[in-house]
Amino acid sequence: MMLVGLQPLDVDDLFLFKQNAYSSLQAYKNSKLANLMFTYELSRQLSGSGVTVNAVDPGNVTLIFI
Repeated sequence: MMLVGLQPLDVDDLFLFKQNAYSSLQAYKNSKLANLMFTYELSRQLSGSGVTVNAVDPGNVTLIFI
């Protein structure tokens, strides 16, 4: 099953240069996935140390600039 718009994280092209068409939405998705991957790895490395590692998603956030 493939979700619409879901693309794998290409660690060799973090800045989306290969695609020849930068997408701010894809860049955002990549950054969120990278944050989760970092959190999982940090949790693994700190296992048994008593340190708790969390990753949260604030959901949709509306910013109003005045």
